[in-house]
Amino acid sequence: MSGIKEYDLKIGETAPIKKGFMTTISIVYAGMPGPDVFSLAVTTSYGQVGTAYNIYIPRQQSRVDIAGGYLEILRLQPESILLRFTKN
Repeated sequence: MSGIKEYDLKIGETAPIKKGFMTTISIVYAGMPGPDVFSLAVTTSYGQVGTAYNIYIPRQQSRVDIAGGYLEILRLQPESILLRFTKN
């Protein structure tokens, strides 16, 4: 299926999950601020303008709906994350 992509990210690394004509939505692994929670930064850029926000997710959660699809958390470690993005 062409709408599925896997990303293995270390802290601070970026993965583009949705690209348009002038718009890109990306995620950045922001690590684990606590033992039971991890964080992803979601960045959106439109031309030269951009925004970003962090989402904090419980460690036991294995799916996150985002950007017209969802992320499945396959492996989570304090220094890296393996996830799969599937378009709806």
